[in-house]
Amino acid sequence: MFLSIKRYEDSIHNIEKSENLLDKNKENSIDNPIIIDNRPNSIENPIIIDNRKKLEAVPKKEIITKFVQYPYFLHRTQFMNLPVYSDIRNGKSRVLTVIRRVEGDIQALRDDIKREVFPNDTATRSIIGINHTNNQIVIKGDHTYKMKKWLIKKGF
Repeated sequence: MFLSIKRYEDSIHNIEKSENLLDKNKENSIDNPIIIDNRPNSIENPIIIDNRKKLEAVPKKEIITKFVQYPYFLHRTQFMNLPVYSDIRNGKSRVLTVIRRVEGDIQALRDDIKREVFPNDTATRSIIGINHTNNQIVIKGDHTYKMKKWLIKKGF
């Protein structure tokens, strides 16, 4: 019995304390929140804009959306990653880069990769091949980072 009365008194005391704090800080209400600006260029040093002091807000950059239509499409994975993988064969002596989940004109994708990423690939046996069975592009060597960077630049 005594414990329940003590807990009741403590909870009433805590409620009164919180009401007093709310009364003192009415300026800190939902109508005037503190906004933390985490734009990509300021993640390390977020800018804190305090609306209560009526500071000038930093103007937001315009976001330019570019819609490009290619004759091919790359589906991202379940966790929204690009489907570019490195494949190691023959006892780690042969490294391949594989681009999976290609839909559409796979020849056009190979030609774009050859023209933009590997412009010096003029050999009769190219380093870029196509696996028509699985709709995959196979590149000799470990070029996963380079290919992911290029695909992101293209808008995939």
